[in-house]
Amino acid sequence: MDYVKSSPTIEPNQSNGIPFSTLDYNKIIAYDFKGDEEMYDAPIDKQGNFIPIIEKQQFLSQEQADQILTALAKKSSYGEASAACFNPHLGLVFFKDNKKVNQISICLDCNGSTSEIDIPARRHRVFNKGTDEEYSFTGFTPKGKAAIIALCRAVNFYYKSADSTKAKK
Repeated sequence: MDYVKSSPTIEPNQSNGIPFSTLDYNKIIAYDFKGDEEMYDAPIDKQGNFIPIIEKQQFLSQEQADQILTALAKKSSYGEASAACFNPHLGLVFFKDNKKVNQISICLDCNGSTSEIDIPARRHRVFNKGTDEEYSFTGFTPKGKAAIIALCRAVNFYYKSADSTKAKK
């Protein structure tokens, strides 16, 4: 928490898109971690503690936050299939006055993500609409992956190249 407390603040940007344009936060910290769907699927666990497998952390500048949030709010970033592994390496945690208000975990190996708040763009490509078998393709498109890789490259995290998303752990 010392890192979170000492990180500079940023401002929510109305042009980032829903839901980020209405989320009340003043810091975003990116976490590079070796996630696993069973135990560590997000940087902060259900009890509010940081998980023990965080390798790096980096606060996002206003520009970095605006770029990734704008991408994550766009329908063009979603609509592909995802697999079932969910071993995320990137977490984005939103803080307001040093208290967590949201977190997003991303696994480019399976092309999936989770968020504590709903991201409507993730659900735009629906199959079998109106049936018991209705589902959305919430996986990242090449455009969505490129935005995530660009952020990871800027902060020197695991997903800093397209090759890292193809490598097996």
